[in-house]
Amino acid sequence: MADLRDKREPNWPNGLYRRAGSYRFRRRVGGKYVVRVFGPITLNEATRKALRMTLDIEDGKEAGQVAPQVRKTFFAHSQEWLVKKKAVLGDGPTLQRYRAIVDNFALYLSSRQLSKAPLPSIDYAVCDDYVTHRRTAPIMPNGLRLGSLATKFTRKSACRNGAAKKTVYEERIVLKSVFKEAIRRKLIIQNPWEDVVVVPPKREEIRAKHNPLTEAECKALIAAATAEDQKRHRVPALADIIVYAINTGCREDEVCKVEWTDINFKERLIHVRAKKVVETRHKPDGTVETLEYEWKPKATQGDVPINNAVKAVLERLYNERKSNFVFAQPDGGSCRTRLLRLTQQAARDAGIKRIRFHDLRHTYGTLLREKGVSLEVIMQLMRHADMKETLLYAKPSTQAAHDAIKKLNVA
Repeated sequence: MADLRDKREPNWPNGLYRRAGSYRFRRRVGGKYVVRVFGPITLNEATRKALRMTLDIEDGKEAGQVAPQVRKTFFAHSQEWLVKKKAVLGDGPTLQRYRAIVDNFALYLSSRQLSKAPLPSIDYAVCDDYVTHRRTAPIMPNGLRLGSLATKFTRKSACRNGAAKKTVYEERIVLKSVFKEAIRRKLIIQNPWEDVVVVPPKREEIRAKHNPLTEAECKALIAAATAEDQKRHRVPALADIIVYAINTGCREDEVCKVEWTDINFKERLIHVRAKKVVETRHKPDGTVETLEYEWKPKATQGDVPINNAVKAVLERLYNERKSNFVFAQPDGGSCRTRLLRLTQQAARDAGIKRIRFHDLRHTYGTLLREKGVSLEVIMQLMRHADMKETLLYAKPSTQAAHDAIKKLNVA
């Protein structure tokens, strides 16, 4: 880890110093500070820039460019950025992911004694070291950090070294956006994430993380979930949720937030759309808690057709409904069941080694492709904005390739 102490020599220009391998310049002008981060350049280059900055200050060129809020920390600025994003995205899974990324970087800055440092103090060296840290530091499943309360209930063997390559790549994009906003607000001059290189994962690497199920595995998973639902009297039933997820391709948050007003039985469609949710929970003590919030799907909005399997589940649940949510908790609120843990437990009972709840969505795309559905139709059904996403979820099978080549027989 780089040395964070400020270093300067007597022969350096006034205001020039070095921290963590990066040269910086700091001068007080008119009661405010001019701060510039030169980055990891040579001493000669830093000296020339510092002398040029000194001459500009003496000529009055730099005084008007001084950032008035140069002391603002990353945490304070990032919270303002999240508020701005919430106004656009709502309080959905995308905003939660952004908040987790910001929290991870803030925690790293705290470990480097930079939590109270002004934004200009965060330079290329700090950001590049953070990328290295994320690639190598031990983390728990689902992003939990070592030392948290949840680690007491998790097997040590489940811990892995370093976040996934896709995760690190997405974090760099988000954090670069946070600092880009700081530039627009004239809090900093240069984006420290601009030159940080993070190689995006290849399509084959992303596809290797997907674990779509076969039809036989789907049936075994549903049977295992049904047996456990009957044993524990679960509400909502995990088997119903699995059938719904496999046959609609909806994401976890879309399953939990689906309401009866989103279901069109006449046209056999499920509307996945941004909406205002009014959630009423009846507590055991007799009180009623009402929550109102804006909800927005993670990706593209659209309509999902209802097949016979989903229609049978929805009709049964509609006749038993006691809430505006399809998969409601006993108190009438939206589904708050830990679907990942329960799905993995059912998978172990069914003899399936590895699964995530999101793999049910991968199963949806893969089974459609295996049954000969065109990529354009699958793209529409899965509400993808880019065909590359559809190719990741729906890899063509070897059998489909053999069936296609039989149609061509030139002799």
